[in-house]
Amino acid sequence: MTLDQALRQAQALGLERLDAQWLLLALLGRPAQDRAWLLAHDEQTLPEPAAERWPGLIAQRSQGVPLAYLTGRKAFYDLDLQVNAHVLDPRADTETLVEWALERVQELTSPKVLDLGTGSGAVAPEPKSAPAMSAQTRWRWPRPTPSGWACPCNLPWALG
Repeated sequence: MTLDQALRQAQALGLERLDAQWLLLALLGRPAQDRAWLLAHDEQTLPEPAAERWPGLIAQRSQGVPLAYLTGRKAFYDLDLQVNAHVLDPRADTETLVEWALERVQELTSPKVLDLGTGSGAVAPEPKSAPAMSAQTRWRWPRPTPSGWACPCNLPWALG
């Protein structure tokens, strides 16, 4: 199966072209920005291990499984998060929440913020790195539990 055939197979299941391209790029271990590479190499044969996994991935996506859960990655502001089905997929409305929180925090003197229910660990690190935040703003996260309240792969920088 060629890359072009793989994309056509995904579209036949009703997948949006962009979703199919991102999923195929992730499967091939290429960055999401390499969509032009797919077009330039559309006659290239899909490697056997990828060809075996492809039907299952596009079937899951066609059933509504979030793309981030299938690729294991999600961009959130300038962060590249690792995600899985155990955490919520950070969405545009999450970015709106962060922007709203930044506005509220700017009105306070030496604010302290507690991020609960962090899931992927995305919400608190982004405001922490925002230029609008005062150096005196103190962010706190609850300690992770053995059951893993956040995607453990994102904790080192979230707690750092």
